Amino acid sequence: MSIPYGRVYWEEIAKEQWTNLGILPPTPTDPQYDAFRHAYTSALWTKMFGEAVARMGGDYIERSNPNNFNRGENGERVMRGDLLNNAKGREIAKDSQGDWSRETLGKV
Repeated sequence: MSIPYGRVYWEEIAKEQWTNLGILPPTPTDPQYDAFRHAYTSALWTKMFGEAVARMGGDYIERSNPNNFNRGENGERVMRGDLLNNAKGREIAKDSQGDWSRETLGKV
């Protein structure tokens, strides 16, 4: 496992849960996995730290990542989808009850 709470740490947790769902291991360019990763991580952050912190953290990461600004029609990557997936994750966390531990999620 990587440095706790670093970017790679969260990516590894999301990848583990994606695989636990019985889906083939994700590829770096898989748009479905990318959406899952954003929503899942945002949901975890909401459960762990609260909605405001999850939103600030997710927004900061999207806006501070230089890779978000080097593609697209105007030279910018459209990160709207990432922000929407982050918001969906926060919504899922707020609407859900129960145990969100990695052990429990791994059994789903």
